[in-house]
Parts: sequence; C-alpha cells; structure tokens
Amino acid sequence: MTKITTVATLAIIGLAAVPAPAAAQNREHMQMAAELRIMQEQQAQLALAVSQLSQALADAMKAMNARLDQANQNATKVSAEQITSIKQLADDLRVVREGTQATGTQLGLLRGEIEALRTSLPSLLTRLQPPPPAVDPLDPNAPPPQQPPVLPDAGTPPPPVSTVGISPERLFSTARADYGAGQFSLAISGFEQFIRTFADSLLADDAQLFIGDAELSLRRLEEAIAAYNRVIQNYPNGDQVPWAYYKRALVERQLQRPEMARASLEAAIKSAGSEAHPVSSLAKQILDGLTRAPAAPAAPQRP
Repeated sequence: MTKITTVATLAIIGLAAVPAPAAAQNREHMQMAAELRIMQEQQAQLALAVSQLSQALADAMKAMNARLDQANQNATKVSAEQITSIKQLADDLRVVREGTQATGTQLGLLRGEIEALRTSLPSLLTRLQPPPPAVDPLDPNAPPPQQPPVLPDAGTPPPPVSTVGISPERLFSTARADYGAGQFSLAISGFEQFIRTFADSLLADDAQLFIGDAELSLRRLEEAIAAYNRVIQNYPNGDQVPWAYYKRALVERQLQRPEMARASLEAAIKSAGSEAHPVSSLAKQILDGLTRAPAAPAAPQRP
C-alpha cells in the first residue's frame, strides 16, 4: 500500500513537472525578442545618428571648400596686386636709378667745370690785374705818360686760348677730335694745353701718349720718342706706360735701332704685367721677328 502511494505521488509530481520546460522556453523567447527589439531600436537610432553626422560632415566639408575657394581667390587677387605693386616699384626704381645716373653725370660735368674755373681763375686774375702806374720822379702829381699799344709780333704764335670754364673732359675731347680729323699740329697744341692746365688729371698720360702719336703721324720720329719718354718718366704708375714702351720700340725700329727696340719691347712686356694685356702679345710677336731676323752685315771700313 505504501509502495502504491509512493508511486502515485511520483506520478503526480511528474505530471506537474511536465509543462515547466515549455514555460521556461517561452520566457526565454520573450526575453530574446525584447532584447532584439531593443537592439533594433538602438540600430535605428545609431543609423539616424550616423546619417545626421554624415550630413553635418558634408555641410562642414561644403563650407570648408567654400572658404578654401574664397581664400584661393583672395590669395590670387592679393598675389596679382602684389605682382603689380612690385612691377610698379621696379619701374619707379628704374626711373629713380636713371635719374640718379643722369644727375651724377651732370654733377660730374659741373664738378669738372668748377675745377676748371678754380684752376684757371688765378691766372685770369693775374692777367686782369692792371699794371702799376708809372710815377714821374720829377712831378709826382703829373699823370702817367701815355704808352703806345703793344702790337703783336708777326712771327710769334697767338696766345693760347683761355681755358676758363672749360672742363677737362671737354678740352681733352676737343684735342682728340682734332687728332681724329688729321689736324695733328692742332691736336698737339690742345693736348699740351690740357697737360699744362690739368696736370693732375687721370687723362694726362693719355694726352701725352696722343702727343707722341701725333708726332709720329707727322713723321717727326725723334720728337715722338721724346713724347713717349715723357709718358714713361712723368706717369710711371699710369696705364699708358706699356703702350709708350711699345710705340717707342716701333719708332726705334723705323730708325734702324734694333737693340734699343728690343729693350723697349722687353720693358713693354714687363710693365704690362699680364699675358692677357694686348701689349704683351704684340710685343712678343715683334720680338720673335727680331730674333728670327738675320744680323745686318757690318758696314765696310773706309780706308
């Protein structure tokens, strides 16, 4: 009886326990469905947030591109304005530079005129100063006797033209123009006057060299050598010394003085100081010719 009761109890308990797993599964499904709905809602919210963020990013990119375009336009405009300003500034500087150079040239000419006036003024004042009146020892109150005018001697050359107010450049250019026109005597007078008036000028050695060239053109060979010697002696630091030696050698060759010509050519090369100087190559060519030339036969002795 007890055994039957126990079995019945177990059977009742088993029957009561049968629907429990199904209820548990339903609760689990409901929970999963709820979680799925939550996830779906979260996904929808996330998609909406991403869409809003993408739209905001697109708007920001659009605004940034607009700003960049505006900045590029402004930069281009500023660059064009700067280029225009720089070109205008360069043009202004060029105009100022040209004006400065012109002013410097005018100042140089004016300085030369003032220097010429300063140099010539003492001699002009000396010539303009009246001679002291003659005093008669017998009658101090008597007027000075009338002196007859002094007539110039027909054989004496006219006095040199006054150089008052003439710049060194103008006087030198005038003498050089006479030389170029073949007026060698007039050129010699002009260059000599230039040297007397502007002895400290940088063109003084050039003027002395031109005197030698003019004498050579007049076939006055000894006078040409003397003029070239004055270049060497009076202007030893000038740039015309090599040319003076070289041209003196040419005259000495014409005068049949080969040894003196050789010495002058060697001095020309030495004073030139550089192989690039044109005097060096010219003098070496003539030296080579003197070296290759046979020695002249000795003149026969007169009985």
